[in-house]
Amino acid sequence: LVNAVVRNADHEVSGNRALRWASLVLALAILPLALLAAISTGTRIAEYGLSPERLWGIVAVAVAVAYGVAYFAAPIRGRMAGWMERVRSANMHLAVATCVLAFILALPLFDFGAISAKNQIARLESGEVSVDEFDFDALRWDFGDAGREALERLAKSNDAEAAELAAGALAQEARTYRDVERGPERNERLANLRMQFEDETLRRHVESHVRASPWRCDNPCVALDAGVGDNGRRRIALVEDGRIAWEEFDLAQPADPAAVTAAREAAIRGEFDAPDQGAGSQVEIREWSGRRVYIDGQPAGDPFK
Repeated sequence: LVNAVVRNADHEVSGNRALRWASLVLALAILPLALLAAISTGTRIAEYGLSPERLWGIVAVAVAVAYGVAYFAAPIRGRMAGWMERVRSANMHLAVATCVLAFILALPLFDFGAISAKNQIARLESGEVSVDEFDFDALRWDFGDAGREALERLAKSNDAEAAELAAGALAQEARTYRDVERGPERNERLANLRMQFEDETLRRHVESHVRASPWRCDNPCVALDAGVGDNGRRRIALVEDGRIAWEEFDLAQPADPAAVTAAREAAIRGEFDAPDQGAGSQVEIREWSGRRVYIDGQPAGDPFK
């Protein structure tokens, strides 16, 4: 907008006084706005670390600040006299510098994915970010080959929880909308989960599944062990709001949310009265010409063998 008024030479400058003053105000405003962008970007990086997008953001903000300084200095030097000509001269120099910068960044000298992955892993290993808060999916999908290589190293680490989450991220074949879920929201869902069995291996599989499924356990939910199915997998009844979701897990394999087999989901609608389910509800499996799920002593869902 400034250059729409300044144009290429003094004789081409708009004769409208209001536009000329407006262009001056805009020229002076670029620097403080660019500095605000720099502060915002720096705050974001300090909180969440580096990513390829944030590194490109740094480049964009640096160019904006350079233009802001040049446009801010133009009216000050010479006390307004000839400030438009100084803007035109700055445009030429800054355009060349920006092209050189773009050329350098296009060379295989800087791998923003590798730089970002190294930074994120360092934050995880230093404890700056907890395993629960760490974005393993971003390494899988946003950081390129360097991110996937970092995940492979994490999957072989001695930290069982980090290794499990890294392996789950590596196993993903498509990125789902669950990636918009933040750590505190995921932790709230996990806090809603109550597992009524002691098998640690099975508990890890169920927790991994719920962690990776943002539609699970928004409200108090209970996992019940229904034993081994005909296919040799362990069957789990995940009960929430009177709805029973049947899941199957192969305990011979590492806990992997992508490896879960959903047998079926029985929702209580119409033909059944859904029992109220709260955080303290007693949820159990009883014998009933077979077995079925009960919530506070009330039957839920269909009987099963």
